[in-house]
Amino acid sequence: MKYIQRQLESEIKEYLEHPSARGVILSGIIGVGKTTLANKIVNDLSNIFQCFTFIGDDLRFRQAIAGDTRYLVKSIRSQTSERALVFIDEIQKTPEILDAIKLAFDEEKISFIVTGSEPQYLLNEARRRLQRRARAFCLYPFSLNEIYTHKNLCEKVDRSLWCRLIKGETPEALLEIKGDWKKIKKDFKSYRSFGTLPLVYQEKTNKEKLYAITNVIDRGYKPIAGLNQRVAEIIITEISRLNNREFTYQPILNKTRIKRREKITAVIDFYSNNGLLLSRLRKLFIDHKQSYHIIYSFVDPGLAFYIHRGNISEDTDNGFDLESIVHAQIRNWQNFEPFPISVYYYTPYYQTPSGQVKYKSGSIDFLIVEDSVIIPIEVKSTNNINNINVPVLNDFIQSGRAKYGIVIYQGAPWYDKDSKIYYLPLALL
Repeated sequence: MKYIQRQLESEIKEYLEHPSARGVILSGIIGVGKTTLANKIVNDLSNIFQCFTFIGDDLRFRQAIAGDTRYLVKSIRSQTSERALVFIDEIQKTPEILDAIKLAFDEEKISFIVTGSEPQYLLNEARRRLQRRARAFCLYPFSLNEIYTHKNLCEKVDRSLWCRLIKGETPEALLEIKGDWKKIKKDFKSYRSFGTLPLVYQEKTNKEKLYAITNVIDRGYKPIAGLNQRVAEIIITEISRLNNREFTYQPILNKTRIKRREKITAVIDFYSNNGLLLSRLRKLFIDHKQSYHIIYSFVDPGLAFYIHRGNISEDTDNGFDLESIVHAQIRNWQNFEPFPISVYYYTPYYQTPSGQVKYKSGSIDFLIVEDSVIIPIEVKSTNNINNINVPVLNDFIQSGRAKYGIVIYQGAPWYDKDSKIYYLPLALL
């Protein structure tokens, strides 16, 4: 497969090109393209650095590191005294790798990129032990803008446009981006059931794509402690059916016949820690009250469809599968923004005289919150604006909680001045 440029590529390269030594922790689920991206970056920076690559899967490398944490420094400095960059893949294979990286960075100012197939290890253990030495990035499945830019069906969206949007600036520049939106909508049908994971994307036939998804789902995770494997499978299957729908314990409790929620929570935590599940809470604008409602999104819709053996009609217009793509790309924006981005959803409500919260019908799929800025986003599968009705979004804007709203759909960019709603194509993400 010809290399598809990732949005994250230029951000990481600019970060590493700094005159001072810098480190990168690149996480993401298996099959998302971490090694491919890291190799591309290392190759592109070879005019600045003397570059070295090691693999944690290599037994001899692990033994050398375990026997001497200065092995990395000695190996690199025996070959060059110039500015150096080391890339180590699968760092979770032995803990001594992190000690070796710290020594190389601290003593010899050697820059580094580290990756691995266990997101929890990278974002916890590696981040903790490499603190102050590395910036953490998380790679997500192909965005549609990456795919359709590669196919010359859409113009590239500069990441700075999304950063400005997060800060509350109006997205007029996004309205000017050109694309063959009708052709994209037709082409996108092939991704609705299989998703956009690079490992899956590169396969040609549906059968091969399914086997590729198997390699992501059944990659040999350790069993969840205290949980029967069959029960765990039933739980994750039911969660996949609820992909981007409000989560509830009761149907899962009924199907599994387990009596306690802790086992369900254990499965959710397991898949969340391994990067397969994203979550968003329901947002309340009441200081003393926090909602317990939550929505889980699979990081890629193909994973959810595979787990529950679902199928989606070309006529489907509920947008639930599209929300996985939108949620992953909202999380991707955090790679480009130094301040934390919170992601919620919203259901209109009122408070009774006794202080109870009562919910009304309807909802807003996403609320992006950064400091005092709130960006409400609805996701629709259609490409026909006349088929879109968003009363809750309209009311939210009219209430003054947001300057404007966004509808992500499959038509052309357009701005409704009266309602202050921007209609933006899914392929811009």
